[in-house]
Amino acid sequence: ESLKDIPQPVTVLTRQYLDDRALPDLHEVLQNTPGVAVDYVDSERVTYFSRGHQIDSLQIDGLSINHSGSSFIQPDAAVLDRVEVLRGASGMLRGAGQPSATVNMVRKRPMDAYQLKFTASAGSWDNYRQELDVTGPIAFDGKLRGRMVVANTDRQYFVDNRSTEKPFVYGVLEADVTDDTMLTFGVRYNKAHENGTQNSVPRYVDGSDLKLPRHTGLTQNWAYTDATGREVFAKIDHKFNDDWQLNVSYTDLWDE
Repeated sequence: ESLKDIPQPVTVLTRQYLDDRALPDLHEVLQNTPGVAVDYVDSERVTYFSRGHQIDSLQIDGLSINHSGSSFIQPDAAVLDRVEVLRGASGMLRGAGQPSATVNMVRKRPMDAYQLKFTASAGSWDNYRQELDVTGPIAFDGKLRGRMVVANTDRQYFVDNRSTEKPFVYGVLEADVTDDTMLTFGVRYNKAHENGTQNSVPRYVDGSDLKLPRHTGLTQNWAYTDATGREVFAKIDHKFNDDWQLNVSYTDLWDE
């Protein structure tokens, strides 16, 4: 549906916006989305809310997935071309769900021209991130195209005994089988290694501050959490005419 035909408010966060704000993952993307609240369960797991209800599922390329915000593995923004957020009930567009919002993540697709892009950032408390994005035609006069995105986040925190490492790899191929039929196949693999997951300090019974140093972290230096995420997806797009198109999609998500 075109935006003008949708009665609910829709926010589209473009790739340019994600780059300008240096948003690394879906946590940060939704924190910068109007009408969406992000509630942290702990240092990594979060829950998303809109219009007083929890956002209970997400979409990838318009396909609903069973992936709540409280999962430890979150989508890396390096793979996203844009994020579309529709606030309010959307049963006619996505099926049953909470009347909160629909978050549709649109993956990057291969381009028909060669492009190589590398970005790096550095922030306070040794917060480093690198991204490499390469795409272009591979064979058959551009009928076979590919794209690969590699990213890595390595950061410390202002609190003691806390650090994060998040390597990420994404690859996708597109093939024009005929003038009207296109096949897509892709994979995604990412890991998260979190040293220490506690992100708050206690208070007195009456709620007053313990006057601990700002860098106090109550986690131990031997405490850690490891998580791995894998995704395999395939699509068939067939165009019948200017008004009708068939899309068959398959996505397999596995988080541990």
